[in-house]
Amino acid sequence: MVPMKTLEISDRSGKTSAKINLGNSQMFSLKQEEMEFMWGGGRPVEDKIPAEKSGWQNSEIIMFPIVGASKSGRVIIEGTEYPMGQHGTARHAGFTLSSHTGSTATFIQTYHARDKVGGQGYASSFPFDYRIKKSYSVGTAALMFSVEIANLSERPMPYAIGWHPAFLTFSDQPREHFVRVMPAETSVPQIYYIDTIKERSKNGSIVESSSTAEYSCPLGTISVESDLGYIQLWSPEGQSQVCVEPISARPDPNYDGELSEKRGYKILLARATEEFTFQVVITPKG
Repeated sequence: MVPMKTLEISDRSGKTSAKINLGNSQMFSLKQEEMEFMWGGGRPVEDKIPAEKSGWQNSEIIMFPIVGASKSGRVIIEGTEYPMGQHGTARHAGFTLSSHTGSTATFIQTYHARDKVGGQGYASSFPFDYRIKKSYSVGTAALMFSVEIANLSERPMPYAIGWHPAFLTFSDQPREHFVRVMPAETSVPQIYYIDTIKERSKNGSIVESSSTAEYSCPLGTISVESDLGYIQLWSPEGQSQVCVEPISARPDPNYDGELSEKRGYKILLARATEEFTFQVVITPKG
């Protein structure tokens, strides 16, 4: 029997569906009424269309235990330096399918302290045992996504977390692509057009203190909501995607102190767990 490469889940009507690559455990397709909204960089290599074969080779990743890059590719924990590539260990350590139904799928990653993961430029190691459980659930015109972090070590664990999904853009209509963010400190929404996001992405990203962002494109709108506190926007030049990323702390690649003291970073007590939830709502045009 040929092993299954992908897993499809959908709502009862079949109008909303998601596909997950079982090789890298990434959701590479999110459709509403047959309209595709996800960038397919994370789909199986042999199934990629030409536009997906270069650039960011992911559709969505979990950022943990850091968000963004670390100074000189390392972090300091309890006085000791550890290699830590951009966005941390979770993106490289691998997930295993734990369970699924017609509309849900759950994956688990178990990491052992000081395991080295990631390739050249992304080498990472973290001195804590942890487990991540991520779950997808498809409903009517919506995706619910949750991430549970478990500290399996016997001492407190510092960390930040984020979700990094990439949505499709259409290069021939740049002014019809924008992201609306409502900053926590004001009642005036911030609107970022895709050309502005791409320009700012050349030297970093856009980060707003907000729990919700709405991405508008010619197909409709995608609302992304979480309880993490920040939204990061990133769109690489020459690629048909924009990333709308809920994150728990602002990236700071120049920070050079203890990870536990980095602004916005959390502490998870020994043998404790914490869960974070995300919601994606799709509203097609017309």
